[in-house]
Amino acid sequence: MTQVMGELKHWRRWSVLLWGGVFCTLTVILWVTYPNSRDVTGVYREASQAWWAHQGLYKGPGFHYLPHFAILYSPFEMMPRFVEELLWRWACVGLMIFAWWKLASLADPSRRGVIFFGSSVIAMAACGDAFRSGQANTVLAAMGLLAASYLIEQRWWPAAILLIVGIAVKPLGLILAVLVLVGYRPMVRPIALSFAIFAMFPFFFAPSDYVIEQLQAAWTHLLTCSVVTDHRFADINGILRSLGWDLSGATNQLVRIGFGAATTLFWMVISRQRGRLPREFMLLALAVSFLMLFNPMTEVNSYVIMAPVYAILGMYLMGIQDGRPYGVAILLGVLSIGVLPELVRRVAPQFGLWWDPVATLMCVSALLWYTYGSWRKELRLGVIELARDLRLINGRIRA
Repeated sequence: MTQVMGELKHWRRWSVLLWGGVFCTLTVILWVTYPNSRDVTGVYREASQAWWAHQGLYKGPGFHYLPHFAILYSPFEMMPRFVEELLWRWACVGLMIFAWWKLASLADPSRRGVIFFGSSVIAMAACGDAFRSGQANTVLAAMGLLAASYLIEQRWWPAAILLIVGIAVKPLGLILAVLVLVGYRPMVRPIALSFAIFAMFPFFFAPSDYVIEQLQAAWTHLLTCSVVTDHRFADINGILRSLGWDLSGATNQLVRIGFGAATTLFWMVISRQRGRLPREFMLLALAVSFLMLFNPMTEVNSYVIMAPVYAILGMYLMGIQDGRPYGVAILLGVLSIGVLPELVRRVAPQFGLWWDPVATLMCVSALLWYTYGSWRKELRLGVIELARDLRLINGRIRA
């Protein structure tokens, strides 16, 4: 016990130095580059100002969020410009550290120090750009990690609230919420009630006609974003466009919807059985993999959502004897996302647009390969249980 506590203090010390360095670096970068820093906080600030002035949020091309986020950002918008940008970055990274540590601690309490520090080192390069530019993706990633942690602890209401906050921060959070809804029966009521509050939330802060107008504009704007054709996104189309191919129009939409349905069905089957990994890890892995590969606006800095999940998974597998080769493969994949595109940026500036989704496929393949040995039985039992549930639902409907 004494040895374990000593090791924990050792790794905590290194973790404090690492993340303390991150805070110092962010502060220095902002101090040196302000007010000409390249970031997205200006978009958030303008949207928040437009909301309280009852002006259109979607007149410009940059605000790809729901009106809820313009409201949530308001406390920062009220601050002096430099303080706003600095505290927003500190808040984002602080939330991420808390969520990262909590999930690492639940993954393996006896190794939580080394899992947290090791995964932080491996994933830091992939997260750095989102930290530096103040991307809301950092908050969305933290909400996902925290929600999964509370699911492990079976604390359904905090998990539901965090899932809904994730949607308010960025609509992409809906993917994780849907998977949780179909995989955890106790979550149905908390998510339903939390979503009802989420739906009413903007009406507390503006006239109903203005809110409805902005919600309609948000829907139109997000639909437009879903059919982008620019070769500047690191999703599955980033791979295809680098090869001279492209998924566009109705084919693009059908492929994404098809893989979304397949991912949901696959999760419905495996969530009913306990496999070689905690199912919350599989939940996060499936959600972030789908987002990176099939969100049509996945940017390089969006991988802040994926990197911590797979880094924690990789470090967790390193502590399992037969899982080490798969852990190494996953960790190398995460590390390459942050390092390789920077190394070859001058000679291949678009390298990350195809390598990042390829590395994601490598990570999810290694994870599925590791778990496949136990899944023949798991899948068969899961399909049987799913069929039984569907028969019960059908019987109740007919009755």
